[in-house]
Amino acid sequence: MSYSLTPQQRLALNKLVSTLPMPDFEQLLFSIEAPDYLLPSEQVAQGARAAALFKWVKGPTGCGLEEFLLLLEEVAPKAFQEALEVRSQGVDSPSASGSPRLVKPGAPFLAPPLPRHFVPRPEHLETVKTQLLDEAQPNTLVISAIYGMGGIGKSVLAAALVQESDVQTRFPDGILWVTLGQQPDMLSMVNQWIRELGDYDYNPTTLEAASLHLRTLLADKQALLVVDDVWHPEHVKPFRIGGAGCCVLVTTRQTQIVGATRYDLDLLTPQQSLDLLTQYLPHKLNEIEQAQAATFAQEVGYLPLALELAAAQIEQGVSWTELLDAFQAEMAALDLDSDVEAISDDATRKQYSLEASFKLTLKLLKPQQLEQFSWLGIVPEDVTLTQSMAATLWHVNSFQAGKILREFKNRALLLPQAQRPGEKPTYRIHDLVHDLAKNLLTHEQALGELPGLGLTIEDAHRQFLERYQCQMQDGLWHTVPDDGYIHRHLAWHFEQAQQPALLHQLLRESTPEGRNGWYEACDRLGQIATFVTDVARAWQAAEALYEQNAMESLALQCCYALITTTLNSLAQSIPPKLMAAFVQKGFWQSAQGLAYVRQIQTPWQRAEGLTELLPYLPEGLMQEALEVARSLEDEYYRARALSSLTQYLPEVAREAWDVAHSLEDESFHAFALSALAPYLPEALMQEAWDVAHSLEDEDDRAAALSSLAPYLPEALMHRALEVARSLEDKYDRAYALSALVPYLPEVAREALEVAHSLEDESFQAFTLSSLVPYLPEALMHKAWDVARCFQDENDRAAALGGLAPYLPKALMHEALEVARCLQKESARAAALSALAPYLPEVAREALEVARCLQKESERAAALSGLAKYLPETLMHKALEVTRCLQKESARAAALSALAPYLPEALMREAWDAASSLQDQYERAAALSGLAKYLPETLMHEALEVVHCLQKESDRVVALSGLIPYLPEALMHKAWDVASSLQDESAWAYALSGLAKYLPEALMREALNVTGSLQDEDDQAYALSGLAPSLPEALMREAWDVAGSLQDESAQAYALSGLAKYLPEALMPEALEVARCFQDESAQAYALSGLAKYL
Repeated sequence: MSYSLTPQQRLALNKLVSTLPMPDFEQLLFSIEAPDYLLPSEQVAQGARAAALFKWVKGPTGCGLEEFLLLLEEVAPKAFQEALEVRSQGVDSPSASGSPRLVKPGAPFLAPPLPRHFVPRPEHLETVKTQLLDEAQPNTLVISAIYGMGGIGKSVLAAALVQESDVQTRFPDGILWVTLGQQPDMLSMVNQWIRELGDYDYNPTTLEAASLHLRTLLADKQALLVVDDVWHPEHVKPFRIGGAGCCVLVTTRQTQIVGATRYDLDLLTPQQSLDLLTQYLPHKLNEIEQAQAATFAQEVGYLPLALELAAAQIEQGVSWTELLDAFQAEMAALDLDSDVEAISDDATRKQYSLEASFKLTLKLLKPQQLEQFSWLGIVPEDVTLTQSMAATLWHVNSFQAGKILREFKNRALLLPQAQRPGEKPTYRIHDLVHDLAKNLLTHEQALGELPGLGLTIEDAHRQFLERYQCQMQDGLWHTVPDDGYIHRHLAWHFEQAQQPALLHQLLRESTPEGRNGWYEACDRLGQIATFVTDVARAWQAAEALYEQNAMESLALQCCYALITTTLNSLAQSIPPKLMAAFVQKGFWQSAQGLAYVRQIQTPWQRAEGLTELLPYLPEGLMQEALEVARSLEDEYYRARALSSLTQYLPEVAREAWDVAHSLEDESFHAFALSALAPYLPEALMQEAWDVAHSLEDEDDRAAALSSLAPYLPEALMHRALEVARSLEDKYDRAYALSALVPYLPEVAREALEVAHSLEDESFQAFTLSSLVPYLPEALMHKAWDVARCFQDENDRAAALGGLAPYLPKALMHEALEVARCLQKESARAAALSALAPYLPEVAREALEVARCLQKESERAAALSGLAKYLPETLMHKALEVTRCLQKESARAAALSALAPYLPEALMREAWDAASSLQDQYERAAALSGLAKYLPETLMHEALEVVHCLQKESDRVVALSGLIPYLPEALMHKAWDVASSLQDESAWAYALSGLAKYLPEALMREALNVTGSLQDEDDQAYALSGLAPSLPEALMREAWDVAGSLQDESAQAYALSGLAKYLPEALMPEALEVARCFQDESAQAYALSGLAKYL
């Protein structure tokens, strides 16, 4: 017996286990030999134990799901069958019915998921939808607003609305959603929308600029903009944008939104209230319970949130009678404290109903749980709560934090968020519940008699920050570990704690490599937007500081302006190949590399960057990569990016093919087929074939056919042969037939004959090379006959080279004779070199032919090609041939090519040959080529030769080649050679290569020489070269040298080179020097260099 469970069945089974009678629960645990921590306990609710039980069952030490279900069926057979019969009961939406979304692929869809116990309210949904979709107002941004008290279901109605298929069809460019609350971080929220629309390069520092940019992005789009939980009308303005194709939907309690079509949301109906309670509870209600539930629903005023709180208590074991009595007692107590008008006011009664419901729920909490709930008031509204963050908040371990979060969720105090496979659950807190928690946090008593913590906002946030301080390394805030929360909100907590100095400190912190610590931390998490928002926040704090300390305020503002300017151009300056290399070598995390690619504005560069990065992305980031590809507006580059992705996401092949096929350029169709062919599903292969054989241009048709050939089903292979045979151009026909030979061996003879009929012998040689691996031995003689008859000896040599690996032994010596008969020495040398790996005895002859080549450049090239096949016994002769080259550039090139294969015994001769070169440039080049292979015994002599080079530029070239391989004992000697340079520019260049190898004892001398240079440009260049290797003790002196430069351009270059390595104490001085530059271009260069490390 095996089970494939739907999500609804898993939920029903979880509820079943949560509500088993205690004897049955104990029997189940005993039968599966569950660990002790799952045994019944007064401290742990059965629902929490059930969740832990399922986790253990499916874990590495568990009994397995199948065995567990068999035992569960034995314990509770009827309830078990009922659980398996559960079906999905949601609305027609992706979250409930699995229907695909109808917005464009890659379009943003930010709406929250519908609640687990969602109850449709069609009478409200249809009315609001009709208002929203009303297109009777051309060229107008339609604005609708849903009004209603807290807890009545406004946000849930909006979430249900955006799941409707006709709403998604009307707004194909996406659903943007933001939940504001009372104190929203407006700039961050607008920035988030900008990025969701695909613009990752623009980093505004003001709300006005951000909103204007967002307006531009939405000008030609059809998107629905949902602004949830609005408290102040001015907060809507930055989001009240977009062209006529957009609509804005607002949810608010009572804020007047000018120009909006108002809809007042009413309470649940009695039946809807009963449906909500029924869905929430794990068992069906009998008639008595239904009557009690209906009575209670009426008492609480049919408020959804109050009903959920009540259902949670019933699920915990409270009876309907107890709950109704307690609720009425709480309402009576509230009435005693109110005047007559308040008691008769409907809105007040509803508010009292919620207050009483909250109080009943919180009264059931133990004192420790109530204190933990109170601390939830420390977080901003509408944030994601993670298990790791909660562990820090409550001073517990991660497992305990998860239990507490689940307990609060089970009591309807927290809302679960959408959860991806493999991720831990996360939660959100309703704003009414958040207000209550904040009340308990900041008051000694709340809701009449509930004990609070009585902390001030500042003290509470300072205590919260202290809990993170113990996780820091070396007292640096940027080192706090990622818990899914703190990086996004750390700066906000500094603000709430009234500690702006900590915010400025955070943005000044450096990594051991001298980079901005907070930027690096955010960048690793792909949260550059958080860094930009924090810089804007710090900028505002710096402005507020002006009255107290004008100088510090201006310095900070300058710093933050420069950081923002640098960020705007950062992604554009990194080549795609370099981004990929950073990820490959581990300098960047994969998410970091992808974040940079997303910021690239140029379409071709973004497509290239994505293609370069794909081989290094983990499977979990491939969907993100797909979004990047889909964000490319240029269809050509989108098609290229999608085609590259099919290797990693084969399911994208259809989409990539559709985009490519929509392009008018037929040559691109052929290219797309080449890229997509390996990943096209069989259902698409027929369509791809239809496109390939209908291409008008024969070159494109042949190319497409060749690309498809390895993947065509057998039924299409012979049709492909017919198309290949029908190509009028012999060259295209040869190309296509050659591609079919590996799959239709019987075509080999025909392909060979077509190749033989070609007039262009070069193309014949190319076609033969592609055919020969698949030719049967019977046809190899035919191919050989074709190759040996080429009139052009270069083509004959090239064909022989292509055939050599596959020639049967019987033909190998005949091939040797053909090679020997070639009159053209360069062709003969090439042919013999091609045969050398298979006829080792030919190596000597090939070397002799190479020796006799008249053109020394050809002789050097032949020697280079032969080197790896020569036996050690011939290396001496190869070296002699090299030494006999009259042209020194050819001799230097050949020596460098031979060096990796020379035995150590011959290295002295190679060295003598290099050092005897008269042309000093060639001597320097040869020395650089040999340096890596020279034995240590020759290194001292090599330095002497370098020292004797007359031309200082040659001396620098040779020295630069030698330095990486010099033993430490010779480094002082190398320094003497460099110091002997009279040309200051040459010395500065040599120093930049020498610096990282110099022992620390020579660093001060190098710095002194740098300071004595006459040309300030040379000084600046040398300082920049020295900077990475200077010990911290010498950094002050290096700064003094840079500060003494009179030329602002040179000083700017030096400052930029030193910036990464300057200690923090010198940064304000460097910033002040840069700000005082008169030359604007020098100032901009220096400030940009400094800004990265401030």
